[in-house]
Amino acid sequence: RALKVWNGGIRVLLAQHFDNYIVPGIYVVFRPQNTDQLPSEYLCYLLKTEEYLKIIRAYDTRHGAVRANLNWEQLCRIRIMIPQEIELKAFKRTIEKEQTLKKEIIATRQEMSDIVEMIY
Repeated sequence: RALKVWNGGIRVLLAQHFDNYIVPGIYVVFRPQNTDQLPSEYLCYLLKTEEYLKIIRAYDTRHGAVRANLNWEQLCRIRIMIPQEIELKAFKRTIEKEQTLKKEIIATRQEMSDIVEMIY
């Protein structure tokens, strides 16, 4: 994961394995040590909540730069709430629903594209 903070927002760039990617040095690359206890997807969503965005903004070291900066030491100071098992199961079910819906949207767009091509 690569964490990019800008104008009070946060973007988490997802990659399965960073061995095949070049990540610029301006990004903080991290992953949870125990993904069973704290799945990466959960951490991504958690860091995008308003509560955590406020925390991230407080650590902002922008100093006049256009992009906000969050270095490794600052990232390590942020306390992360570990979800209870029941919350984690509910989150995983929701993620599965989201992934299913995304696949359906992609398939629907392809169908629409095919229909338009048939018409023209």
